[in-house]
Amino acid sequence: MHYYTYSIPVWGQTGISSSSTYGTLYSYGNYSTYSGSTTYTPSYGITGYRTGVGSLVLFFRYMFLVAYDFNAFLKNQEEIQLWRTQITSSGSSGDLRRVFPVLVAASVPYLGRNSGQKVKVELRESDDEVLQIKGEGAEK
Repeated sequence: MHYYTYSIPVWGQTGISSSSTYGTLYSYGNYSTYSGSTTYTPSYGITGYRTGVGSLVLFFRYMFLVAYDFNAFLKNQEEIQLWRTQITSSGSSGDLRRVFPVLVAASVPYLGRNSGQKVKVELRESDDEVLQIKGEGAEK
């Protein structure tokens, strides 16, 4: 499990954006009185931040695929390795029923040949290549 922190803005009053004063002046000879009121319009915005903590479970998935010469095996039970590949991924799903079709689809263009280096492939479960592996895609 991986833990991470993040900032959460706190919303509140930041000050006063405007004010309006209304009043009446009363005069009685040499005597005057004023009666009034002021209305303040607050302004709002981010007043600070608080820290949140989240957690994320990451699963490491690994597939090792080896191909053998089937004819040599049929002929004399000899296991001659033709090629092999390793496919790895990490993500939030530990359900291999969902993950393996993606791993297989990502490996298809490289099966039986030497890529010469580590190759990064990004696929989603809804991509055509994955749907074809699952038997749900359109025939090409």
